[in-house]
Amino acid sequence: MTADEVVASRQATHGDFSRTAAVAQQIKDALRWGADERWHEMPPALREALETMATKMARTVCGDWRHMDHAVDLGGYARLAEKAVWQVATETAAKGEVESL
Repeated sequence: MTADEVVASRQATHGDFSRTAAVAQQIKDALRWGADERWHEMPPALREALETMATKMARTVCGDWRHMDHAVDLGGYARLAEKAVWQVATETAAKGEVESL
């Protein structure tokens, strides 16, 4: 399969790339705006999971929402976000900076 064929086949499930990209960027902008200065306090794994979820959300609404991979991917990245937060919480608790998880 050529790159052009892959792009064409993805358009059916992921939507038009330009529209999907615009929606994803709007969601990502909202995340960064909402977090404000706290955005860079978050671990990179959490930020990346949230941003990737934004892309997956955009693909869901701009493409074929019935495409099961979208929902599966969203769940997977949510799990990775959870792991990132747990890692920080565990490290913080180990230092005695919080009473419990």
